[in-house]
Amino acid sequence: MPEERPDETGEGPPRPLILAAAVALAAATGLALWVLPGAPPSLRQAASARAVTPPPASPAAGPAAGPAAGPPPEAPQFLRNARPTGYVAFVDSRRSPRYDLVAAARRTGARWFAIGYVTAAREACAPRWNGTVQPGRNAVANRIGALRAMGGDVALVFGGPKGRELAESCPDAESLAAAYRRVISGFGVRHVMIEARDSGPAVARRRGRALALLQREGEAARKPLGVAFTLRARPGGPAEGDLAVLREARNAGVRATANLLVPSPGDLAGTARTAGPRIAPALGEAEPWRHTALTLVSATPLTPAQARRLTAFASSHGLPWISLRGPRPPARALAVLTGKAP
Repeated sequence: MPEERPDETGEGPPRPLILAAAVALAAATGLALWVLPGAPPSLRQAASARAVTPPPASPAAGPAAGPAAGPPPEAPQFLRNARPTGYVAFVDSRRSPRYDLVAAARRTGARWFAIGYVTAAREACAPRWNGTVQPGRNAVANRIGALRAMGGDVALVFGGPKGRELAESCPDAESLAAAYRRVISGFGVRHVMIEARDSGPAVARRRGRALALLQREGEAARKPLGVAFTLRARPGGPAEGDLAVLREARNAGVRATANLLVPSPGDLAGTARTAGPRIAPALGEAEPWRHTALTLVSATPLTPAQARRLTAFASSHGLPWISLRGPRPPARALAVLTGKAP
């Protein structure tokens, strides 16, 4: 991915101590408040049309002996809800270390935020914000509790354009799961986004097994963990290495969503339609859009017209969420993205 520049919102354009008590408060609040914010009206309507009667939750399974023969089983309803909805605002905490989640939620109407990036410490299987900062010392993430108190929530982004994703540094699935768990449990998050580069099948298998273990733990505790893999869109569809990451996760039993990064300006609909049919089988899904989110990557501020095209595509295809990476859009475009304006 190209490096992103900072702006007031923490959404950089794609060009190549908080005391321990505060951490405990954020984690405790996250465990107590499981509030799912509403999507924009267009996305809520699509999501409602897809709702199904939930099957009973099954007990956690033991570690898989080998790759699954087919797609993961249908998830219980409480697991299917373990992912963002509507518009998700992206925050690069390294470039915008003073970003205020609560103020941004009030100003923009966004209720879901994706905060990056959690990577591996140098030469170690240990999570750090941007490779250097201890998990509990990120000022942006330490405001998660206050955001949840007003009905918002966050996803944490692992990997990213710099540093090593934890799966590249941890030697096995168990140690990798422990590294993920430290951050997930510490902040009480229920959704993670993995920005994984093509690092080979062994790393992909290790990551898949670790995430599957964490999802089984979450299902058993009725504290679901949603997983999304962020992929770059290309003219002919996602790279084979990216699709292999999805397949390895599926084979391990991970229930996942693909988050497709689509450049702008460009053919948004055409690029997405090319990618969808390739992503669906990699995820083990028959229908391409139910598990494909869309993130527009723009070098210029999003216009209201572009925002309408994005939300219209999301609504007509039933996408789980939309997001934006780039300079801060004007208020009118944000109002469209968050469902405040048509």
